[in-house]
Amino acid sequence: MLTPEPFDTTSGELARVAGINQDTVRLYANLNLIESRRLSNGTRVFQRSAAALARRLREERLTYRGRRTS
Repeated sequence: MLTPEPFDTTSGELARVAGINQDTVRLYANLNLIESRRLSNGTRVFQRSAAALARRLREERLTYRGRRTS
């Protein structure tokens, strides 16, 4: 049986690893694009694998930047 990956990475650490800023990490978490948990002191923690997903989301956003859909 696989053990789930722990939520032990803060938004600052995740931002550094993914190459984005903390506001972007929080935005992705608020949009439920990456999963987070809140500690009792209010700190958001993420799984380490969320860095790869955040990096992919950022690259996809940059790919479509400037394109209009109308």
